[in-house]
Amino acid sequence: MGLFRKNEKRKGSKNDLLSEEIFGYMQSEGFFPEMEEKDKDETDVSRIHFKFQGTNVTLEVTDGNYIRIGMVFDLSQSDTDYFNLQCAASQIMFEIKAVKIIAAVKWIQFSVETFVQSAEAFTPFLKTYLDILSEAVGRHRVLYAKFMEDQESSDHDHENEMSSAGDNAMERVIEDAINSQGNKPLKN
Repeated sequence: MGLFRKNEKRKGSKNDLLSEEIFGYMQSEGFFPEMEEKDKDETDVSRIHFKFQGTNVTLEVTDGNYIRIGMVFDLSQSDTDYFNLQCAASQIMFEIKAVKIIAAVKWIQFSVETFVQSAEAFTPFLKTYLDILSEAVGRHRVLYAKFMEDQESSDHDHENEMSSAGDNAMERVIEDAINSQGNKPLKN
């Protein structure tokens, strides 16, 4: 009976063991991680929160040794162009294959996801994954700004074209009116 309980406990804590090993590694590397308390209903996900280069990061460990490292940014307080946000995200995912970007109206998430056999197999790559995420976030900001700039210059060029076309059309109408009247006297 005692052996059964040991195995039962081990089986239920496989994710917990992996996340605790990763947590220990992160502490030894100076990340200052914090383990999130699990809800009673949520037993299959362990979350570790920490900062990397001033950015909040969450590392999730789920059943099957699946790990997601993610950075989420709040967009609710900004005037974000969703189309250009998506275009930049698509371009980044094309360029950096390891990154997954989910963009919503009020937030955007950058993540790297992987399966691991053990903490020892994962931890040597943690900093690399974080560097990849940081590169993706930085590259996304640059691309988004470029797309917005291109859109603004395109909108400005279109306005100028419409304005000059309107001016030219107005000038032609006035000129035609003057020419059609010729030297005829105006009637009251």
